[in-house]
Amino acid sequence: MAFLNEQLKLAYYPIPKVACSTLKGVMYELETGHKWKRTPELAARGIRTLHQYHISKRFDPSDMDNPAQYWKFAVLRDPASRIMSAYASKILKKNSVAAEREKQSKNSGKGLWSSLGKRLRRAGDDLAKLPTHPSPDEFVYRLDEYRKHVNVIKTHTRPTRYYLGTDLGFFDRLFKLSEMDALRDELSRRAGREVAIKKKNAIPDEHKVGIDDLSKPAFDHLMARLDDEYTLLADHFPRPVQSR
Repeated sequence: MAFLNEQLKLAYYPIPKVACSTLKGVMYELETGHKWKRTPELAARGIRTLHQYHISKRFDPSDMDNPAQYWKFAVLRDPASRIMSAYASKILKKNSVAAEREKQSKNSGKGLWSSLGKRLRRAGDDLAKLPTHPSPDEFVYRLDEYRKHVNVIKTHTRPTRYYLGTDLGFFDRLFKLSEMDALRDELSRRAGREVAIKKKNAIPDEHKVGIDDLSKPAFDHLMARLDDEYTLLADHFPRPVQSR
């Protein structure tokens, strides 16, 4: 779903774990003239965070009446790097599995004998079987289970095509994550003023992991899983190989 700026005719398509928080903040500032801040008006609408202000949703070209009048852009990331970043962010930096267990534990007693209560208890039982601190290999092998039971992991590991569709020719410009300076310059040119892009939610060095932290069988498993991703992004990223 596009984050639109009607004045500048910009359409940004966010992908979680690809500078998403940073660029939503940039788009919000271009729209409002100030940095993200939860206002009483937003609070009254139940909006507490920037990601609630604009939710990253499935690609839909009908988001706008006349796509040709917008400069449509997105930022891409190597698919394997994105999965490993999700592991670093949602397991090592913020343990989303433990947080989801706590949340389900609090909710499981509600409507104890209702069908909803029973479903919540079953989900909690399944989640309890998953390691709270999986190794990189465990996370890759059991990614479908983590995605099923922890929504934030599902959101951050959905394939690129979910957010951008399957025809990348729809976009006027696609930037790699390594090309943020070029994106900054282009947005500055279009806005007629200097636009700053300051990284948010950075992963601390001690939590950074990559494909070389996987065993060879786990890496091969991940590559098989991401085969469609690399096919879609063939013009942007080669299929990686481990350095060890």
